[in-house]
Amino acid sequence: MSNVIPLNAPASRLRILVVDDHLDGVHSLVQLLRARGHTVAFAINGFAALAEAREFKPQLVILDMRLPDMTGLDVARQLKFEPDLAGVRIIALSASPDYQRKVADNGLVEFVLKPAPAEVWDALLGGGGKQATEDAGGS
Repeated sequence: MSNVIPLNAPASRLRILVVDDHLDGVHSLVQLLRARGHTVAFAINGFAALAEAREFKPQLVILDMRLPDMTGLDVARQLKFEPDLAGVRIIALSASPDYQRKVADNGLVEFVLKPAPAEVWDALLGGGGKQATEDAGGS
């Protein structure tokens, strides 16, 4: 038995689906989440996200609001109608602060303004889901 406890260990390991059409951002976030011990899948558009979610059955979906084939809000609505995914936690993600109001108006309570630093993700995933709207450039 080891006496070493990693400082960045998540409170619990999660199954996370990252949905974003910007490949650099997806790659960086997936690497960060995997380094924190989470099991991560990703999709780069809405239709792929819905298919992946049905198969992967994530506990959490990090969902960009602007996708090439449908909006993130459309994806979120469809996820809520999936019997196995009705209670999935969704964190809305956007580079535009204008989406924060749209997200709230559509019943999503968590919003992250991208690019978000690792500390924002650590707070959200380790802290039980508080809202984070910090900009990486401002921290």
